[in-house]
Amino acid sequence: MMRLLLLVCVVVVLLSLTEAKSKRKPSKKEARQCGNERCKSGRRCVTRYDGEKTCICRERCKSKQYLVCGSDGNTYTNYCHLHRSACLDNKHMSVLHTGPCLIEFNEVEKEIEKKSAGSRRPLVCYQIQRDELRQLLVDWLKTKVASGKPYSDVVVETFTKCDEDKDGNLDGDEMLKCTEKDEKETDTSLHILRGLCMDALINMGDDNNDWLLNRDEFATVFGLHFTPPAGECSLEDKTYSDGAQTKLDCNVCVCACGNWVCTGAPCFKGKEMGVPGPVVDGRLPGRKETEELLQGFRAVHHVKLSDVENEVKDAAIKDEIVQQLNKMKVDKDAHM
Repeated sequence: MMRLLLLVCVVVVLLSLTEAKSKRKPSKKEARQCGNERCKSGRRCVTRYDGEKTCICRERCKSKQYLVCGSDGNTYTNYCHLHRSACLDNKHMSVLHTGPCLIEFNEVEKEIEKKSAGSRRPLVCYQIQRDELRQLLVDWLKTKVASGKPYSDVVVETFTKCDEDKDGNLDGDEMLKCTEKDEKETDTSLHILRGLCMDALINMGDDNNDWLLNRDEFATVFGLHFTPPAGECSLEDKTYSDGAQTKLDCNVCVCACGNWVCTGAPCFKGKEMGVPGPVVDGRLPGRKETEELLQGFRAVHHVKLSDVENEVKDAAIKDEIVQQLNKMKVDKDAHM
């Protein structure tokens, strides 16, 4: 009898513990678990249409105020708002300190600026990328030449097709839309870079400096016998080739397609402004980077990128030989 009563008591205790456990509020670690991953701060777990669980940015946060200063220099209502903003912007953000950010440029923000300014290079289209894009499009136009149809007619037809607003001119957006793949761009920086290279193409043939190409300018840029000019950047009576790099105040400047392009970070007060530093050899984009750029265009379905690279390389070598011969002639004339 005693054994039976003892057994009943044990069963009751076990049932009570099980019920208590089921009612227990999950820990923060358990609450963040979402399928095979854990949701970071500023995110919540949802179930997709296919039954899989995934983390998404929170739609809202509690309105309770507990002001914090984010590492981006902005003040947020509370931690949730800070992490939600970081999630929406897809960037890492941390709390610098509790309370609002100081209005003045404080020491912590200076440290952040020191790390970011002077180390990042501006996003630019280099001459090699511009020339390979042009060659890719030229070779693409060649594939459209049918029996008996001259290349010049294909160029005019392409211009008319790309001129979406029918104003007789092509801007960078029209050219990019006409030649870029229809697939949704996932890498924003590559999409911007393709736009910069398209602008560089327009600038190369824009005789009247209106940042547009009319039909004749378009035909010239994509002509079979057109040679892209080699641009050089000038600084203090000296010239520098593509990829050269210097520092202006707290910003990095690089030579690209004959122009100095600089980052735009704010510089510290009290520093001598507008004085460029020494110029050093910069790093031009590698084969992989240029291929990633060109892969975003429709033309790669019809043209081999290796052929494009070889054609541009041959043209560059010929241009370099001509420049050397001209320099030798100038030096010879100077000594006569």
